[in-house]
Amino acid sequence: MRALVINLDVLFNRGTFRFEPLRECITQEWGRRLLPAMETLELLRRYSPIVSDLAPDAQSYEKLMDEVNGYCLAMATELFEQPVRVSEMRDYLGTDAFLSRLPKAKLWPSAAEIDDATNKRVDGPRTRAVRLMDKLRKEFLKASSG
Repeated sequence: MRALVINLDVLFNRGTFRFEPLRECITQEWGRRLLPAMETLELLRRYSPIVSDLAPDAQSYEKLMDEVNGYCLAMATELFEQPVRVSEMRDYLGTDAFLSRLPKAKLWPSAAEIDDATNKRVDGPRTRAVRLMDKLRKEFLKASSG
């Protein structure tokens, strides 16, 4: 559990979660943003059975997984010219084919000009996922020190 929580926390330090709100993504390379989010979701899914048995509060982990999934789905729906089929793209995680199989990305004159509705649908799950990850880390540290 300790290794999982530490590695998840490191994943959340990647630009796509903690340090880059949607409207601050200057490059607008949505595929490069979707990829680490889907990798994180896959890691969460793979460890879910273990966490359910060992975590002090498995509900926090499940909520985190739901928000990361929501973030992936929101990006897949809102940031590309055609919706990305997330379930199909899972087969290409870890391969060079992932980015090449994505539809064309939507582009705004600048990321700061992304409309409020799109920003809310994409950044809402992202910020909730960050809060839940921080909560999971604190819960784990509290449980492991006690």
